[in-house]
Amino acid sequence: MLSYERVGSLVRARIDSTPGIMLTEASFGETIVNVVKAFLNKLYTIAKQTAEKCRARYRAVVNAVKNFFRETAYRNKTREASNRWNSSTIDDVRIKARETDFDKTFEMHQWDSRYINSLPERMQNFDEKKLAVNGQTTSITAQNLVLAMQDAIDKSQFDPELLHRYTDTIEHRAPSIFDVRGGKLTEEAILQRAGMTNRLRIPVTQQLVDEMIRDIETAPDALYNISLQYRDLAASYKEAENKMDSLILSNPTDSAEMRRFMNMVRSILQSKNIVFNTVQGAHVKIINTRCNEYMSVLLDFVGN
Repeated sequence: MLSYERVGSLVRARIDSTPGIMLTEASFGETIVNVVKAFLNKLYTIAKQTAEKCRARYRAVVNAVKNFFRETAYRNKTREASNRWNSSTIDDVRIKARETDFDKTFEMHQWDSRYINSLPERMQNFDEKKLAVNGQTTSITAQNLVLAMQDAIDKSQFDPELLHRYTDTIEHRAPSIFDVRGGKLTEEAILQRAGMTNRLRIPVTQQLVDEMIRDIETAPDALYNISLQYRDLAASYKEAENKMDSLILSNPTDSAEMRRFMNMVRSILQSKNIVFNTVQGAHVKIINTRCNEYMSVLLDFVGN
């Protein structure tokens, strides 16, 4: 509800922003009308953006349902393998590995553990890349995007090329930052770079078997650590979204130039959020897939 107090604060802000204005009854009434119109326009903008978010969430739910049915058979298979994986099986695997000739091989993916472990650091590196905003170079973290928006509003200085410059200088560099092929960063590209490509025949050694067992046993801890490694970034993006909504509603000034700038900043934050979700989702999938594959390969190895 738009209270008297709220209208009063907006009107005072409008008057304070135009020093020396001569107020008459008519001009004062016109100021109130303009302030209320500007406020309602901002509410409409927020409602429209909220509706777009809801549609995006709906599409995400639909895709999640499709993925659920697509992966059900795979999950059932890995669950069955998990039920057969126990300390006795681990002992059997180690004994057989010691007795196996060097000409034996495992057919599986050759995972790049060093690259996999580097994903959170690469995400942090991407998040902190620097960009010129209104003539000042700054790292465009979520927090700094909010500060840049506030600074632009305070100075009535709105960089018209911000989104283009972000796309051209940072978003297009994402594939090189994450060391993937192609012109766009995708979950599939990260999975391929991590080793989830064609299956290879890898010679069986005691060291390899020990590493596979270790990765299986530490998979739950790895998944937990992933949630911790990405938690702060996720929180910063959410906090920035809320602050941007608040800035739009609380600012009495309204112009097409300002709205374009705010939409550009929002688009940058959304783009960074997409990269974040892509990298975190790929990291989780890599750990799960590698664990399940190792378990299946070792169970087949001992005929269990």
